[in-house]
Amino acid sequence: MKNRLLLSVLAIVFAMNVSAQETKTYPHAFVGVQGGVMRAWNGQGVDRKWNPMAAVSLGYNFTSVFGMRLQANGSTWKAKLDDGSEYKSKAANIDLDMMFNLTNLLFPRSKNFVNLIAIAGAPFNIAI
Repeated sequence: MKNRLLLSVLAIVFAMNVSAQETKTYPHAFVGVQGGVMRAWNGQGVDRKWNPMAAVSLGYNFTSVFGMRLQANGSTWKAKLDDGSEYKSKAANIDLDMMFNLTNLLFPRSKNFVNLIAIAGAPFNIAI
């Protein structure tokens, strides 16, 4: 139980995305790097394991409210089935997203410690 809790906390910490940006100048570009682990629950009797994943993103904020982001992420999956056989898989996604900073939209003159950003986009998935 302690190992599961520790792995869950580590997954949350490493899945966070932190970026340093100056808030007063627009437009501006940004780079994001993310890393973490994932775990799939598929109900197929699979020995569920924690699997690593990583992402890199490039973005541009055109205004204080609207921006776009191109993100690529990938992961490897390893699992063991009920019959003892194992499978391995690799997956990659490329996303083109529009970002809307709802905090700046609703409170344009305030200095925000945290921003709520809505993201909508189109993904392209590859699995091997």
